[in-house]
Amino acid sequence: MNPPKLQRGQLLVAGIMLIVVVALMIATLGYLYVSGQGPSLLHQQSDPAYFAGRSGIEYSTRQYFNGSACSSLNNAGVAVGSANSTFSLTPTLYAPLSLTATNAALTAASASIPVVNTAGYAPHGRVLVDAELINYSGNTATSFTGLTRGAGGTTAAAHASGAAVSQNVCFVKSTGNTGNATRVVEAALGAGTTASPGALGTMGADAMMVYAKGTALTGAGFDRNVYYRLWDGTANNWGAEQTSTQQVSANSSPAYFTLQFARTRNEAVMLVLDGNLNLYVHVWNGASWSNPRGAGVALATASTALARTAQVAYEYATDRALIVYQNNASNALYATWNGAALTLAGNIVTPYPVSGSNGAQCGANLATNAIPVVIWFRLAPRNVAGSNDILMMSMDCKQDVYGMHWTGAAWSDMGTAARWDTTISAGTNNEAIDVAWQSDGTRAVFVYGDAANLSIRWRTWTAATSTLGALVAATALTNPGGYTAQRFEWVRLYPGPGNAMLLVLQTANAATNPSLITTTWASGTATFNTAAPPVTGHDNGNAAATGVENALSRGFDFVWEQRPASSGSGWLLWGSHTATAGIHTRYFTAPAAWGAVAAVRDRTLLVQAGAMSPSGRFVSGIYQASASANDDTESLTTTGGGTVWPNAATTIWVGPTTYQQGERVFVATREGPRINTGATGTSVVSILQSEEP
Repeated sequence: MNPPKLQRGQLLVAGIMLIVVVALMIATLGYLYVSGQGPSLLHQQSDPAYFAGRSGIEYSTRQYFNGSACSSLNNAGVAVGSANSTFSLTPTLYAPLSLTATNAALTAASASIPVVNTAGYAPHGRVLVDAELINYSGNTATSFTGLTRGAGGTTAAAHASGAAVSQNVCFVKSTGNTGNATRVVEAALGAGTTASPGALGTMGADAMMVYAKGTALTGAGFDRNVYYRLWDGTANNWGAEQTSTQQVSANSSPAYFTLQFARTRNEAVMLVLDGNLNLYVHVWNGASWSNPRGAGVALATASTALARTAQVAYEYATDRALIVYQNNASNALYATWNGAALTLAGNIVTPYPVSGSNGAQCGANLATNAIPVVIWFRLAPRNVAGSNDILMMSMDCKQDVYGMHWTGAAWSDMGTAARWDTTISAGTNNEAIDVAWQSDGTRAVFVYGDAANLSIRWRTWTAATSTLGALVAATALTNPGGYTAQRFEWVRLYPGPGNAMLLVLQTANAATNPSLITTTWASGTATFNTAAPPVTGHDNGNAAATGVENALSRGFDFVWEQRPASSGSGWLLWGSHTATAGIHTRYFTAPAAWGAVAAVRDRTLLVQAGAMSPSGRFVSGIYQASASANDDTESLTTTGGGTVWPNAATTIWVGPTTYQQGERVFVATREGPRINTGATGTSVVSILQSEEP
């Protein structure tokens, strides 16, 4: 038995050890509590961080949809609800101007897209090949991989080697932060939809300008080239000048251009009329131009170079291009282009005389020809996704006017076999006709200048009942104070949102120069407002140093806002001969409100304008008068939302613009009007789709 003192020592050691163990246990429990509290707190903060990131995507989508450029979406530390949660945005625009192409054929089931290179394309996203939208999850230097074929409701299809692969998409990375938690959400803006992919970011450049340089139509000073520039969405300016390999005929320059983009393909059809009266059709495949008739082969020989003599429009349902034109042997013809082949379809049976030889008629003195030949065509495709309807209005060299209806398969006279009028107002055979659909696609309006009462006449076409309304004469069209009634030489309809239409009218020469007035379409009553106001005068040519620059060309253009936040507004631009000569601009807000007139640049003969969706930026091509101090071809641009036009321009060509008639510059944009869905247009599709990978 141990002595008692020794036993007390052992108990002391055991007690100390027990205290140490308990202390360690307490410390460990404290550590475990603290360690467990960290993940729990991060977990609690993770959800708010995610929703902050989603808020950034929603914010950027709204901004982009309302016209903000991709590059302007970069925001940092934006508070969400409170300062505890924020989002930061990092946008990247993928819109290569130099498109890659497939370097091997694809079947409808191919799992990758072999291409020349993928430089400039998004690491994942969506591309367009012919008319098929394809999603991909990754890429290599020479291929797109992880495919989802037939995206956006398109159909998976075979594609030939050499097919252009296009992309124009804004990727936004939104980083949400709450406390120590971070969540990243990414979205692709402008990826496109089935019903309206044409203006939505998969189609390549959002705008194109084509122009001529020759100082004469034939002979000395000719230039056979067609020049063009693509809009650079990254730099917000026109790209470098390029020259099409497709020239016009020898010893000649282009006199007229008209150009339209396809909706579902990275494609455009351009018609070019030259000084030798040769009319060419050229097709843009997203990378280069070609002539489906064969290099140097004209579509037709026209009867005059003093009018366009042709027009092109795309059907909404099939996205097939319809081309109408005339030549020396026939009054009116048509052809179709389906993205692969041009079909010369034959004559359009109209009430105009077509017998006999037209020869070189519609020459220097168009009005004296014995046999009238159509010299102006206007086309209006019905803006309903399930429709191939296109309305045509035409005018011959005897000032006769007539309208027809294309069903997608055949032409119809709409129940009226006679010419509508034989006294159209354009005494110098200018384009005093137009036709346009209301935005809901239910009713169209034909309008033209009438020489009998120096006013306008119009009639309507109702799609649901196939009914052509009676001709209405605006004998009560009231000229603004101080304006003298004159023939209308140039007439243009601009359909806008909410079934609004703006009608712009340029007169013949008055005392010194043409006048410019506008009126609006009162859609609720199917009539034009004929009182002043809302008949508005913009430039009065009854006195010296006033009026539009020249009656021989359409010196104006109007374009509606593409930003939803500014819907119902738009810009009117025209070349003025006033004391403050130059390009005059004026902002319009529906139904009939006009802002102040501002003058920029110099004396101008022709204005071509357009707006791009979804950025809302306005672009214009300006062909200046020979009396201009600059005497060149220019472009003006401005942002949407009513931002004024700057008194600064990009020089497209230094000139001189000595040939003073025709359309020698043309701007085409991938505008994003609402497209009514279904055969009857019962609803409207969105023009923007966002998606989270």
